[in-house]
Amino acid sequence: MEIFEKMKMIYEKDFKNYPLAYDSERNAYSVGVIPALQTPDCQSTYEIDLEESDGKRTQYKISLMVRHRANLQELTEALNCSAREQKTLPLNIFQMVEVMFRHYRAIKYELVGRRNFYSAGGEFGTPYPIGCGKEGVTGFFGSMRPASWKDGSLLLNIDVAHTAFYKEQPLLNFIQDFMNFREDDFHRPLEPFKRSKLLQELRNIRVQVTHSNIPRTYKIIDVSEHSAEKQTFPLKDENTGNTVYCTIENYFKNQYGKKIKFPKLNCVQVSPAERNVFIPFE
Repeated sequence: MEIFEKMKMIYEKDFKNYPLAYDSERNAYSVGVIPALQTPDCQSTYEIDLEESDGKRTQYKISLMVRHRANLQELTEALNCSAREQKTLPLNIFQMVEVMFRHYRAIKYELVGRRNFYSAGGEFGTPYPIGCGKEGVTGFFGSMRPASWKDGSLLLNIDVAHTAFYKEQPLLNFIQDFMNFREDDFHRPLEPFKRSKLLQELRNIRVQVTHSNIPRTYKIIDVSEHSAEKQTFPLKDENTGNTVYCTIENYFKNQYGKKIKFPKLNCVQVSPAERNVFIPFE
């Protein structure tokens, strides 16, 4: 959604008079055909340069082309027909209207599934702890429904919704809560079954590092087999040009001047896997 909105902002002239909604998959719907796509079988490509959460810039290409045209009159006629006529509701048009309805809410709020919206800032209520490093968040459910009320209408169905989010906190605090760790548990490597249990919970979770001046964010892909004092990775020596193997503990000490508080504890490995990036839990 962020990439799509960035495209609309950069190429404002193309989309200014044509509201455009995106379903977060492969389809976008507009009111009218944008000028760049008015020629039959035409395709328009837009290039986007976006700064990622880790500080790097990534280039994206978005290609748009007309796949289908529809007239809202078909939906109106289906809604207004009598019970005796029983006209079939044009589902493709109904889907377009529903995507446009939820698009701007998906920009403002966190969209879970297709119809549940939650506010990261607690707009609908203060998050409440539910244990295991998670918290309950209140939001709302919103969908559109066809109805025969008043000779045919579209009804907006809204209700309260609840879901669980990971609590924003230091990773060590999460481990202590989720694994029920005591202080001495942080001073020894994870046993295989504990490592497996923790990995199942942490895989694909995004974390922000604290050792760098740049607030980089990474996605966890694994939990290391070894502790920070034993886990190694290939490092090129700037003086000799040779590749040596360095432990995570020594790397953080030499590169950042940081002494690892729990060197016997495992690390998390973050993407991409081929770069062999390991970061201590702390």
